[in-house]
Amino acid sequence: MCKLGLNCSLLTLLLLFSGELSNAQSGSLSLANSPMHVARSYQTAVPVANGSVLMIGGEQTDAQVESFALPAGIFSQTGSMLTPRTHQTATLLLNGCPPTLSDGCILIAGGIDQNSNTLNSAELYDPTSGISQAIPGGMNVARSDHRATLLQDGTVLITGGVDPNGNTLSSAEMFNPATGTFSLLGNTMQHPRTLHTATLLTNGQVLIAGSADYSTNQACSTVSAGDCSPTVWTNGDPSAELYDPGSQQFIPTGNMQAGRWVILRPC
Repeated sequence: MCKLGLNCSLLTLLLLFSGELSNAQSGSLSLANSPMHVARSYQTAVPVANGSVLMIGGEQTDAQVESFALPAGIFSQTGSMLTPRTHQTATLLLNGCPPTLSDGCILIAGGIDQNSNTLNSAELYDPTSGISQAIPGGMNVARSDHRATLLQDGTVLITGGVDPNGNTLSSAEMFNPATGTFSLLGNTMQHPRTLHTATLLTNGQVLIAGSADYSTNQACSTVSAGDCSPTVWTNGDPSAELYDPGSQQFIPTGNMQAGRWVILRPC
């Protein structure tokens, strides 16, 4: 089912400056009518209520946020984050935004800044005004390549990621829009995870699956020479678990048939 008035036949794929549209009905690709204003990779794409898609963060970018709008098919500059970041999460909040921001604000959390520092900072971005507001104290743990899942009660579950020392995290925390604060959960995940998936199920639980483990290099092989070479993780984690909001417990469930993770990440 389409949400937020989006055209479900269109998927926006954004690579560097260029933007492409994939039409699910025809199976064809076409270039957007204008490129992005800033070259990006590892950015977050967030569909918002007016049918546009926001481009947030990314490597080798500043704090600028862009919006892609249909039917014009063009990108426009809409505002800026407080902190340039990449490998962050960006989650649309359907309610609970502070009075100073419009409904439908976006929770932007963690990531890596331009000096390669892993961040615990977080902010709320208002797509209507282009203004971002800092969340005092940020997350309890600095993390990148984590996952953020909007729960049925409007809170946001933050799971896993990589800490400033390169360790894969099993910790999780919750953002409560009503209080504007993050709280560290007393229970940790069954496995450390990064580049995993965390999907809200119809019963309110969250299915958390897969991972690439940066804590060891046994599964990492360099595929090109030079500094910051891309890496291939040959053995992903096949394990999965469920988060139950009622008990705030992480419950083991059946493993996948193969180890999986979501994307590649530079060294």
